[in-house]
Amino acid sequence: MSVFAIARIALNMPIGMLADKIGRRPLLVCGPLFTSLAVLGSSFAPNYLALTFCRLLGGIGSTLHHGGSALYISDCGQLSPNHRTRLHAMNRAAVTIGLSIGPLIGGFAANHLELRAAFRIAWLFAICSSIYAFFVLPETSAALTGKGDSVKRKQRQKASLCSAETYKLLAVMLMSPAFVGVAAVGVFGSATFQGTRKNFVPLVIKEVFEMGPAMIGSAFSMMAFIQFLSLGPVASFADKRGKMQCMLVGAGVCTVSLLIMAYAPSIQVFCVGIAGLAMANASATATSAFAQSLMPENNRGAAMGLYRSIADMGQLFAPPLLGYLADTFSIQHALVFNGIGVVVIHIFFYFGARQHEAAEAAKKTQ
Repeated sequence: MSVFAIARIALNMPIGMLADKIGRRPLLVCGPLFTSLAVLGSSFAPNYLALTFCRLLGGIGSTLHHGGSALYISDCGQLSPNHRTRLHAMNRAAVTIGLSIGPLIGGFAANHLELRAAFRIAWLFAICSSIYAFFVLPETSAALTGKGDSVKRKQRQKASLCSAETYKLLAVMLMSPAFVGVAAVGVFGSATFQGTRKNFVPLVIKEVFEMGPAMIGSAFSMMAFIQFLSLGPVASFADKRGKMQCMLVGAGVCTVSLLIMAYAPSIQVFCVGIAGLAMANASATATSAFAQSLMPENNRGAAMGLYRSIADMGQLFAPPLLGYLADTFSIQHALVFNGIGVVVIHIFFYFGARQHEAAEAAKKTQ
């Protein structure tokens, strides 16, 4: 898992810069190809070292695909800025459906055929995704399609090819309290998903409530279903009331849910907590949309790479940190720590976002 996360963190920015130069479509074509090589190699891996290398390839494929898709949605959002969050919600809904159906198909193949068959089926899906991207998806990068003002288009092309200017813009973003704040929210979002949702949910169900794989599978299916149902209303709320307001509401729901999970006296109450956590996770669409609203148009790929590299650090550090807290103290302490962290980070984000709004308002009045 660490190799996968390290690959994403290391490559997010270079791939984002590459997207500014060659466009989004090549990433959406090549990403699934790398993923197909990774899963096919995993099915034939003779040892742990080979499997680790395949995970590295998977990390490269994931970075290409997710980076390309995020920029693709961002480009589409330029055509309808008031519906940017809804576009992210549609993309996340598709991902949620895949995460829900994929384990069912893989589990069926592993049980009725063999374990390696699940990897080969995943390879087939990845190949189909690449073929679809190649033949169906148009390029959306304004610098390459010729859309928009010619002067701005030339500026975008020049900026994407001039690394000095690119790094200067990224340095300015890192000095922005709003960007640092939303990136920190992204870190805790991925930390909660990777550390708490993926690790603690099955652990608590098994160790605390002494229930088996069937209950664990049901819990994850329930979370995916609730998150899917929540995406539409959450995106609509964000577009109408504001992305920052949606993020703050999501943080409150997330914190309460983590506390419910920490002190749940029964599996029924625990399920209420994980249902709330799934609803809160839907607000990640507002986080992505808010982050993209801060990104310069002529270097959106590099800026997106910077944001994703920072946010993905939660995947790398959350499991060992929360695991240490759980081993040293208890799972309850780790969940409470996660909840407190969410509150603190969103307070920091709130003041950074308000400062950004004040600066933008001052520019408009000048």
